[in-house]
Amino acid sequence: MRAKIIRLAALFAALGCFLASPALAAADASVFVLGLRSIEGDDDFARNLTTTIREAADGIEGWEVSPNDISLTQMSLAHGCDEPDAICLSSIASDLGAQRLVYGSVRRTGAGDSFDFSLTLYLFNAETQQIEESLSETIPSGTTRIADLRPHAARFLAELSGQPQTGSVRILASQPGSTVRIDDDEATTDEQGVFVAPTVPVGRHRIEVEAEGYEVFRGSVTVSAGEEASLEAHLVEAGGGDAIGDAPPGAGPGEGGRPMPWLAIASYGAAAILFGLTAWSWSTIDGLDENADYHSYRLRVPTTRADVCAELDQGLAYGAPASEFAGAQDVCSRAGTLEVLQWVFLAGSVVSAGLGTYFLIDYLGEAEDDSSAPTLSRLRLAPSFSSNGGFLSATVDF
Repeated sequence: MRAKIIRLAALFAALGCFLASPALAAADASVFVLGLRSIEGDDDFARNLTTTIREAADGIEGWEVSPNDISLTQMSLAHGCDEPDAICLSSIASDLGAQRLVYGSVRRTGAGDSFDFSLTLYLFNAETQQIEESLSETIPSGTTRIADLRPHAARFLAELSGQPQTGSVRILASQPGSTVRIDDDEATTDEQGVFVAPTVPVGRHRIEVEAEGYEVFRGSVTVSAGEEASLEAHLVEAGGGDAIGDAPPGAGPGEGGRPMPWLAIASYGAAAILFGLTAWSWSTIDGLDENADYHSYRLRVPTTRADVCAELDQGLAYGAPASEFAGAQDVCSRAGTLEVLQWVFLAGSVVSAGLGTYFLIDYLGEAEDDSSAPTLSRLRLAPSFSSNGGFLSATVDF
């Protein structure tokens, strides 16, 4: 009996909030966004997120969204639902006169101060009595203000409602009144050189900016749902270099031209030095064969024993004087060290040459007008080494 009284009181409270709203004219609304339920009691966050989700839902074409602030917890309690199932949700939708209900919950992803918010959101269709769509998303814990939550809510509702997901693009041109082309759509910047495209499909888009007497600027942006992508277009005068920073004829570093590719030059220089050291170690090892002590000792070793240094390591003198034996051991020790160093030098030379190529492609790629040219992120270098040699595998995606 007491539980029934509590449910009735909750129902009257929910209906009271609904009827007391100044937006009673929205009673024929087709969509109700019920207040999100916070599992750990982050009520302010849940309330702010509900507000932004309701705002975003109101922008969905064909949806008439009620502005009334009614929570899922209130309606579930009023209808005696421990967990909202299809029957309970249908009953709630019937009481509210809604065709669809947007509801969900938020919880923390971890304990203590180190956590984010996990959102689970559902779209219930009262006509089919089924959940049409659902999504699970993570929101950083520092994102709690309504202004910060709006882009997230717009993306959530676009996905939940099946609307095309879009973001915005902001172009800042160095010349006011410049012509801007985003793919095949054309517009003009304002007096400050700014143009904002509010609804651009998610993905990568070509950007061109031009003005009379200036070279065409070409670039690209990647648009994410509900977020703004920005690009600064610095135009240069025609004949004075291109729009991505090429030097005018005769210009050098420090004179308005592009800087030299110092990383590539330094890498190639290191590769040359290390290769020179590799060649030196090879020639030194060959020269050790002519050492007098080593040559005399080698003549004493039986022809059936091919590895002279192995004999020295075992202490087999074969009648050689102590000074000759020690000299031959020193030669083998130096040869062993140089054999290790030659592979280290060779590996360093290959890696340095690979890095030089890597930096040079990036440098040249920045100077290309064609935005489809290979970029730094599309080149993969994989050096490998063995006792038989060193190898460098390069893979370019285009």
